[in-house]
Amino acid sequence: MTIQLKRTAQENFVKTLPAIKRIEGERTYLIAANVKGNFTKAVAAIQEILNNKYNNDNVHCVISGEILAMKEALTHVSFALALGAIIIFMILASEFESLFQSPIVMAVIPLGIVGAVFSLFITGQYIIQYQCSVLLCLWEAL
Repeated sequence: MTIQLKRTAQENFVKTLPAIKRIEGERTYLIAANVKGNFTKAVAAIQEILNNKYNNDNVHCVISGEILAMKEALTHVSFALALGAIIIFMILASEFESLFQSPIVMAVIPLGIVGAVFSLFITGQYIIQYQCSVLLCLWEAL
């Protein structure tokens, strides 16, 4: 699969001083782009093309920047959520002295919030400040 550069990008030549950029002693070429559409699919396609074309010991192709930061952030957030759920489960299990009631309590709070928002939508009412504070208290209790 060959993707022509003129189909995916517009060229803008900018005059700069000639310089060889080095990172950790290795000559580095940086390519910057603004992607329209799905960023993850574009990065995956570029990574596949680079791996197929430059898969040897002399050339190393690394995609970094936003996608790297997004992957690291997603990893940290998912770890924090999993750790939080485990800690909440342990606290509820010690409070109720039962392993079966803890997941029930953990499932009731988000379902209660969804039910409250759904009932407001069905009845056509708006959320006032008091209701927002109650929902926030429920969310923090989660």
